[in-house]
Amino acid sequence: MSLSRRHFLQQAVATSVAFTGLAACQTARGATALPLDNLKQPYLNMIDPHGPLRRDLAGPFDLPDGFSYRVLSTMGEEMSDGLLAAGDFDGMGCFARPDGLITLVRNHELRQDEYAKSAFGPDASRLDRIDRSRVWDWTEDGRPHLGGHQPSHRQSGHSGG
Repeated sequence: MSLSRRHFLQQAVATSVAFTGLAACQTARGATALPLDNLKQPYLNMIDPHGPLRRDLAGPFDLPDGFSYRVLSTMGEEMSDGLLAAGDFDGMGCFARPDGLITLVRNHELRQDEYAKSAFGPDASRLDRIDRSRVWDWTEDGRPHLGGHQPSHRQSGHSGG
């Protein structure tokens, strides 16, 4: 059975909550609590030193005076490889290339049924633009898994991704 990142994180959170509850029970029974006060760090507001946020009526970000942003792409825009910019952007990283350009790599948190937000288009018509051998996991009807929990695989005895 393969283990998805989402499933791993869910299990890690559940385990952490369980151990926190166990520690609380031990403390309630008279056991000595761990001295965690020295581990606490006060919240540091990183905006205050730069002043109040300036409302941006035309865009998604309110920023302090002197700061700016530029939208690189939005969901559904065609990229240079012919695929679409997928939705639900999550993490990103930029890498300098030898030719002086920058490669932007994005992670997306799509659920398994969000084909309308996928890079392949709602009807998966852009699948022919990629090497299919580089796709990790496929649905039974021949579309790539976009992520999330695949209950049909668990029920049928296949491993989910």
